[in-house]
Amino acid sequence: MPEALPLRDIIAIEPSWWPPAPLIWMLAVLGCLALWWLVKWIRHVLRYQYADLQYAALVELGQIENNHQYTDQQFASEVSSLLKRVALQRFPDKNLAHLSGDQWLGFLDNAVNTQAFKNLGGENLDAAQYRASSKLDQAALLNAASQWIHAI
Repeated sequence: MPEALPLRDIIAIEPSWWPPAPLIWMLAVLGCLALWWLVKWIRHVLRYQYADLQYAALVELGQIENNHQYTDQQFASEVSSLLKRVALQRFPDKNLAHLSGDQWLGFLDNAVNTQAFKNLGGENLDAAQYRASSKLDQAALLNAASQWIHAI
């Protein structure tokens, strides 16, 4: 009879949660990649949500700028009308149609956190629109309107 081998009982080792199986590592990497892609996609959608509106508004602003037949009063009226239409499309939940004067200029500045209509020539928008005798700085008004459209 062969000699007795010095064997011990089998000791059951409890499974550990670390290190994870290779499949868990692959799922974690794929999950991170999916999350990264989702964040990039959401940022893209939010960033370019109003790109068509901005482009159309800037094209129309360029047409207003290139029409040299406008008086200062007509020019201010056209720019204000354009800004009002853009604002109504961009902020449909706000009641903007009735705004005029300082309330309208205040909304334009507060809507996108700029001071374009207080400091950059936009303050003449209201005065030139209703008073034929006021002198309008068209370049400053165009600059203010362009900055506002870019900021929405």
